[in-house]
Amino acid sequence: RSVLPDRRSGWACWRPPAYRRRTRRFARSKYSQSRLRAAARRLFFSFRMELSAAHAQVPLGYRPRDPTGTVLYGLVAEHHATFRQVASEVGGVAHFVDDAFERFLRCGILAHGFARFSCGDCGHDHLVALSCKGRGLCPSCGGRRMAALTQQVMEATLPHVPVRQWVLSLPYPLRYRLAYDQSLCTAVHRALTAALRARMRDLARGRGEPDAQTGSVTFVQRYGGGLNLNLHFHLLGLDGWFYRCDDGELRFEVAPAPTQADVEALVLDVQARVMRLLERQGLLESTRTTRSPTTPRRCRPATRARSPSVSRWGLLGAGPS
Repeated sequence: RSVLPDRRSGWACWRPPAYRRRTRRFARSKYSQSRLRAAARRLFFSFRMELSAAHAQVPLGYRPRDPTGTVLYGLVAEHHATFRQVASEVGGVAHFVDDAFERFLRCGILAHGFARFSCGDCGHDHLVALSCKGRGLCPSCGGRRMAALTQQVMEATLPHVPVRQWVLSLPYPLRYRLAYDQSLCTAVHRALTAALRARMRDLARGRGEPDAQTGSVTFVQRYGGGLNLNLHFHLLGLDGWFYRCDDGELRFEVAPAPTQADVEALVLDVQARVMRLLERQGLLESTRTTRSPTTPRRCRPATRARSPSVSRWGLLGAGPS
């Protein structure tokens, strides 16, 4: 291989050896420079076509991945037993955490289960290892789930209209309760969607469209930038509403961009709905304390970062400094 400068583009480009031999031969002949460049260009592109045809004839087959060769697998396999022992001394971890580690160590390994595919023409058999289908630890299963879910949302769920993202962050005490209480997490999500739906309907009524409808898709994020427990909601809502005209045609009206006052009013609406929800379920703190559930707890000093429950206080376990 050789790298020669391209005078027209100024960039270095790769030329095959046959190109160099042919150009030397042309340079000794009586060809002009323009004919020399044209002949070299035809030779180069013909070589590229032959190379592409050769690559197209190579059969492409399924290549199974090797999870045991990754850094993450080696880290989990080496320290999982120690992690379980240390966690049991301080109260243990949730069962789904331990189950996620166990399933990850069996993911993609033929010894833990596989599916057999056989060709009816040639009789060739192919084995595909079973996957763990995890949601947060396995990068292979997580990437596959993310791609499939993205395709479903983009092609079969969201219409081709403007979409706005809303992010709801919660106070510290409420985050940890929602992380282990799925029914309460669903109820808080309903409060968020009801507040956004009420805002869109108010805007539609102001334009004379009382029967407007909107929609949204929400993804629950359970961790922060420091891998700490931080449950919050990412909501993709239609930035407008659908309404039906007098002739029966369904149309979409784009909502005006929210101002700072609109965002503050929406936050207060969500807060009031969540407070009423907590009161109905009897989850509010005693009236003997002056701190409300919507007020974040005071963070302990940074020396608290040495304890295993640093995520509870919203601190990053980086030492006393």
